[in-house]
Amino acid sequence: MGLYDLIVKGPTTLSEPSQRFMFGPTQGRGILAGWKLSQLLVVFGSALLALVLLNNFMPPANFFGCITVLSCGILSATVTINSRKPIDWIPVVFRWLLSKYSDRKEVRHFFDKLPVPSFLKSLIRHRYFPTSNFQDGHFPSGEPVMISGKRDLFGCKLLSGPFGAGVLYQPKSSIYICVIRLRGQSFALLSPSERDLKVQSYATLLSSIARSSSNLFRIQWIDRSYPEDGQDLANISMNDSIDHPQALNSYAELIKQMPQKITSHETVLALSIKETRSIRNTKSPKSRQEMCFSLLLDEATLVVKALERQGFPTDGILNFSAVSNLLARSYAQSPKGSIGWELSESFPWPMKTSSEWDHLRTDATFHSTYWISRWPLIPVGSDFLAPLVLGQGVRKTLSVVLEPIPLGHAVREVERAHTASLADERLRSKAGYLISAKSKRETSDVIQRENELAEGHLSYRFSGFVTVTAESKEQLEQEKGVIKHLGAKAFLELRELYGEQEQGFNATLPLCRGLS
Repeated sequence: MGLYDLIVKGPTTLSEPSQRFMFGPTQGRGILAGWKLSQLLVVFGSALLALVLLNNFMPPANFFGCITVLSCGILSATVTINSRKPIDWIPVVFRWLLSKYSDRKEVRHFFDKLPVPSFLKSLIRHRYFPTSNFQDGHFPSGEPVMISGKRDLFGCKLLSGPFGAGVLYQPKSSIYICVIRLRGQSFALLSPSERDLKVQSYATLLSSIARSSSNLFRIQWIDRSYPEDGQDLANISMNDSIDHPQALNSYAELIKQMPQKITSHETVLALSIKETRSIRNTKSPKSRQEMCFSLLLDEATLVVKALERQGFPTDGILNFSAVSNLLARSYAQSPKGSIGWELSESFPWPMKTSSEWDHLRTDATFHSTYWISRWPLIPVGSDFLAPLVLGQGVRKTLSVVLEPIPLGHAVREVERAHTASLADERLRSKAGYLISAKSKRETSDVIQRENELAEGHLSYRFSGFVTVTAESKEQLEQEKGVIKHLGAKAFLELRELYGEQEQGFNATLPLCRGLS
């Protein structure tokens, strides 16, 4: 998946009532004239195969074979199908087929008979053919399903840290995550100048997180919306307002004027750290875990204080039970967690999953995830995401994962990109091609990033995802159309993650995933 670079600036003097923001193009510059290594290899391989056919077969078979091979190679490297080249679809389709059919006995039996070295076979078996702990292969409704063979859908454990804090641990990558719940502040109702001040405060917070002394690996902002019928609002504060009939009548009148469907929101911030080399060299695994817990909670406490200082109220670090409920609500049929059976807090994962080409099923709910492949290329205000975030009547999750880039590494990357951009322009000029407006925009964006880094501003790479959730396939198809419309109103280009729905769904959970 392509990534974006974000330059985080500190507070500045507001020179106009409302600031405008622009996003650079997606990273993805090739190694030669904009071509990736895979494209060059496919074209070179097809040309080599065409040469072999031309020399070893008699005409006219060699001529037609040569033309066919060359055409297939060039088309697979240049034609775009749903924003991807055919050679880019091959690994996606391969991984999806393996994930869907790797639990079947016929596939395992065929794989065991392949003439593959034992060490390579064990490596592939561990990665693609995990053993399943479930014996029953049915949903509660009785519909057959492929059971997820992993330890759980998310590949992580929920642990209880110091002071009862809930910590998500990913053993494979040695990452520890804690979650902070944020309180809403009606950002869309603020004046333009007040919104700009909030954005500057948030930029100051990001700058402090990206400091060289910080141990945070990634941060993730998640906003979930749950449709409601408004009946709960009608019952709020009824007992408290019984002595104030005027206030009660005013509240009832306001409820009547509201639309039939309303949306409640839940916003959290996930923070992650990675085991450092010094911690990894500790002999005792328990000591390593305790050191990581302490390090993570220290960083989370600093972030909570920084949020409060910048005017963003929080509910603090979530405890074990709150994190468990947060995970359960991501796939529960009801946002309140009533999914038809008792859910254990120690196992907040779906019992059964089925990963299809265009959606993921977890227990009794269906999910479809989109990657934000293009952010606004035109100047937008600080509330440009309001149509997507505040869209009514759709159960959705918006996630943005950010990873701070060390200043030295960011400078080397932008210098390398600048050199490649100049080399591509010279190569195109020598070949007689005009430099497109897109190439000029990319070059100017690289120069701007280089200047901002030289001024001392910090850099992030980030990626965004949107997951829509429904209780049936038919409802999911309807709400997917609504999500696309809301994304277009926010000047976003949403790309459905065909064949990668499980990975996309994980990217909208508080696991700080989604960056390669």
